[in-house]
Amino acid sequence: MSQFESATALIGRDGERRVLDDALDSVRGGTPRTVVIGGEAGIGKSRLLREFLASHTHDAHELLGQCIDLGDVAAAYTPVIPALRPLLARLGTQRVRELTGAGGTALLALFPELDAADAPAALGPVEQFHEAVATVLEAASSDGPVILVFEDVHWIDPASLGLLRFLTRVLTTGPILLVFSYRSDDVGRGHPVRRLLGELERDRAVIRIMLDRLPHEQVRDLAQELRGAPLPEAELECLMSRSEGVPFFVEELVAFGDDDAQVVPETLRELLLARYERLHDATQRLARVLAVGGTEVEHVLLSRVWDGDDLDERAREALHGGVIQADHDAYRFRHALVREAILDDVLPGEHERIHARYAAEYEHLADETKRPLSAAIAHHWIQARNQERAFPATLRAAREARAALAFGSAAQHGERALALWHAVRDAERVAGMSKLALAGRTTTHLRNAGELERSLALVTAALEECEPGTLDEALLLHNRAKALAQLAREETLDVFRQSLNAAERLDDGSDPQLAALRSSVMVSFSGRLMLAGEVSEARELALRGAALARTHGDERTASVGVNMAAVCLVATGDADGALRELEDAKRIAADDGPAQVRYFVNASDAAHLLGQYRHAVSLAQQGVDAARRLGFERTSGVLLSSNLAEPLVWLGEWTRADAIITRALSLEPPRSYRTHLLVTKAATLTWRGDAEAADALLREQRTVLVASMAAEVQSLMSVGRAATETALAMGDVKAAWEHAVRLLDTDPARLCAGRVHACAWPVARTIAAARASGSRSAAGDAEPRLRALVARFAEWPTHDVWAPVIEAELTNTTDAWRGALTAARDERAPVHLEPYVLVRLGESLITDGERSAARDTLTEAIDAAERGGITAMRKRAHELAADAGYSPAGRPRRGAGALTEREQQVLALVAEGLSNGQIGQRLFISGKTASVHVSSILRKLGATSRTEAVHLAGRAPEAS
Repeated sequence: MSQFESATALIGRDGERRVLDDALDSVRGGTPRTVVIGGEAGIGKSRLLREFLASHTHDAHELLGQCIDLGDVAAAYTPVIPALRPLLARLGTQRVRELTGAGGTALLALFPELDAADAPAALGPVEQFHEAVATVLEAASSDGPVILVFEDVHWIDPASLGLLRFLTRVLTTGPILLVFSYRSDDVGRGHPVRRLLGELERDRAVIRIMLDRLPHEQVRDLAQELRGAPLPEAELECLMSRSEGVPFFVEELVAFGDDDAQVVPETLRELLLARYERLHDATQRLARVLAVGGTEVEHVLLSRVWDGDDLDERAREALHGGVIQADHDAYRFRHALVREAILDDVLPGEHERIHARYAAEYEHLADETKRPLSAAIAHHWIQARNQERAFPATLRAAREARAALAFGSAAQHGERALALWHAVRDAERVAGMSKLALAGRTTTHLRNAGELERSLALVTAALEECEPGTLDEALLLHNRAKALAQLAREETLDVFRQSLNAAERLDDGSDPQLAALRSSVMVSFSGRLMLAGEVSEARELALRGAALARTHGDERTASVGVNMAAVCLVATGDADGALRELEDAKRIAADDGPAQVRYFVNASDAAHLLGQYRHAVSLAQQGVDAARRLGFERTSGVLLSSNLAEPLVWLGEWTRADAIITRALSLEPPRSYRTHLLVTKAATLTWRGDAEAADALLREQRTVLVASMAAEVQSLMSVGRAATETALAMGDVKAAWEHAVRLLDTDPARLCAGRVHACAWPVARTIAAARASGSRSAAGDAEPRLRALVARFAEWPTHDVWAPVIEAELTNTTDAWRGALTAARDERAPVHLEPYVLVRLGESLITDGERSAARDTLTEAIDAAERGGITAMRKRAHELAADAGYSPAGRPRRGAGALTEREQQVLALVAEGLSNGQIGQRLFISGKTASVHVSSILRKLGATSRTEAVHLAGRAPEAS
């Protein structure tokens, strides 16, 4: 064995290797997995990965991305591009477009060489890019497992980290194994990767491998493998002591011991530099040049930076000397620790001169190849202490990162440019914008990257430097208001009002740009006013903003303005007017995607509030699909997912609703978008019999929910309803009253008419429960206040569904509950209302001594609860029957051939004419799994075709 080679056998990592092999075997079943490999420098992470990948070259698609050390601000998507390039080339442009739709444009923008004839100038929204990558990986896994490896993620750039976090949360189908490694001693408090590691630590499906130092026996085995003969015990003890069981140090020490035991380095630094110091002076200089260049340097670049004609000779000596490695068209050091030690050996003046050469040659290369290299250029000019050259490169790097959807990187470059501003002559001319404009742009990048607090801090600081009455002030105030809105802060409305005042002072009617700003502020402000319950002002502002937008041809803002005005009518109780204006908003939107998405958000919500649950599902699903195509899945798409999940819950399609909520929450939407998902999740848990879990969820998310309730009346109502129902299910009447009373204490003029009845019902239940328990909490004027509130909104179309149920709660008579039962069986009533009313009617009949009628009623309650999956009511009905001393006379139960809840969902989508693949997308399962469910349905129903199954199910009681 050459003294510069590593051991042929992988010593001491058999267990870790088996874990990786087992993980790959596991994903072959079709469920993606994530493996995290951590350990200190030199512990063998890369070697373990290489051995694993080498053994699966022929039975898996291997995609390897290497993160690069390029200072504090790395180039965007550094490991992603090389990892995906071979996969995309294999699939081909046409196939990528077929798979990803509009997302293909986003994906191919990073790979113009794959689609040179139709290369887009910039990417679409970042969510669209993330979705496209996930789709391509899932498609590629159809003919064999995919192993995607990101190595050294302690150096990962923000854009790649965002994609990695997305993939670990969202990939749900296909044999895909995500593996990433990191240097544990470099991921300290505050490191961006620390958050991801914390999330994965809580995920039981994630496999974690922490590589430890080798024990004495394995150091002996490794040394013997390297030397080819056993080491004397004294030498082995010395080796163990000096290497401390770190494999890389063992290899280096054994190599030098083989050569000359008298020159074995004494210190770690000497050990790392030992091979380097054996090189000729010129080759050492090449190694220093290479070290300054980064973790990896392309040959074409190194040949430009190197100032001699002997590059090949020097590189060959460094290669044979075990200092560097050649990898395709680039050079890298044998180990990152060696590079770091050599970098420390570079003198300050030499350091700056080499960086300047790299920066200049990168600029030439960028001009020749049109590659986005500005991040590297900026890095090297900064290290060369040339701020004048670094500043424009940093601005270009920000633009390149923004074009690649790398908002985190774009923000980093923007913040660096702001820091350089005062060190550069005539910075405003060079930047082509004012410092405040740059601050505003950087603020937007931070907000798009999800760095809301940092975005808010930057825009607040910029406003302190801003001259009042300027366009910069108006823009920055609008930017600050948006950040506050996403953080659900109470001062949001005040800042929006300041923004509107600033825009109005500037707009004298002569500048279309100022008119566009003013109309945009008016419409976005109206939306926040509506959510805060300031409905009259919100509607007036929305209509004015829409009219102004139409005067300068901004149909998108006009559509959204009319949309907001329609929602205000929902709040005041004018259902017919709201529906007319929503259709007007749809017409104005025409083919404008973002405006259409906003239409689907509010139209689906209105349909739900009107009790049109199937229509609400249809509208919300169309909106979800549109948001995903346009790349808005993390924002508007989350609202639409909430609007989709809620009517599904009220229809009793619990499993599908839960899958939608889980996926939407996995996208980590802004705080203000999460509230309604959490509320719907709590409702599913409560009505399905796990109120304790619902209570735990609400407590865990209390910070988010309280902030939303303070900023939005709509959130106050929905959170209060969920918390009240959960407390009642747990028998905590005191807590229920604390939540319920908020509705009564809120000014009725601020409440949304379409939501009042569903929220008033748990308040009535709380009053009834307080009376039954002898509590005085509900004493006083609670009942008349509630009756007045319900009567105030008697014109809302679903009043006749809820009013009898609320009346029955307050009067608690058998006749009232019989009237409530008729209302609860209305198609506009949620699925959980009928079994609840039946249980309450059964209670009343037991009290009246009507045992036979009570028994029949509780039997009906159990049947209704089973049909709708209302576990809490089924359990309560059984408890009542047992307490009364009899068993319900049940109807015939569904047998072994009955359709499961998931099969009923699949059958409903078959009836819509969807294919297995479309069913899979709708239910977030694979097409193969959908096919299995369809086959099971055909077998159970005795059908020979999908059409026959739908026909038979229409007559089969088990499919009802």
